[in-house]
Amino acid sequence: MIITPRENESLFRWIKSTGRFMPSHSERFRDDMMTKTNELEDILDQEEELDEEE
Repeated sequence: MIITPRENESLFRWIKSTGRFMPSHSERFRDDMMTKTNELEDILDQEEELDEEE
């Protein structure tokens, strides 16, 4: 497929205007990362509690 050049429109704007542009990090990705971060913090907190008991 050949894209004809358009005056005053960048390739990025054209892709975005056609709905084909997708951000690299979606809301789901951000939510998943927050969940994993919280899980890691919980694990670290448990380890600190075990160290304090010894």
